Amino acid sequence: MSTITLHLLGAGEHETIPGVSSFLASDASGHFGILPRREPLLTILAVGLARYRCGDGPWSFLGLTGGLLHFADDTLRICTSRYLRDTHPEALQTALEAELHREEGLQRELHSSMRQLEEEMLRRLWRIPGGEII
Repeated sequence: MSTITLHLLGAGEHETIPGVSSFLASDASGHFGILPRREPLLTILAVGLARYRCGDGPWSFLGLTGGLLHFADDTLRICTSRYLRDTHPEALQTALEAELHREEGLQRELHSSMRQLEEEMLRRLWRIPGGEII
């Protein structure tokens, strides 16, 4: 029986999961599945849950903050800023929502800091004697 090797690549983590028999996820076109010996695929994943199983075992779930999926030669690579794994989709959904909320807060803080930095740079440029802003 042919299987897939799944490589999960996050910003600070990496896992390899051998023996995957099927994988299900979503992109902008909707839900799709991957089985061994499938044609190559490259797509941008939607934020949300994906799932996979090894052999005839139970489904395992991935919480993804979006990302890039590449499949070729029975090797599936998912590159994302953050991923979460669990066997319980409800718990994973809650954790993913908390992670996305945390990331939104960090982005707001970063945007605010950038705006403050730009304002301070402009104030300093105006104070330079004989300086002109072009």
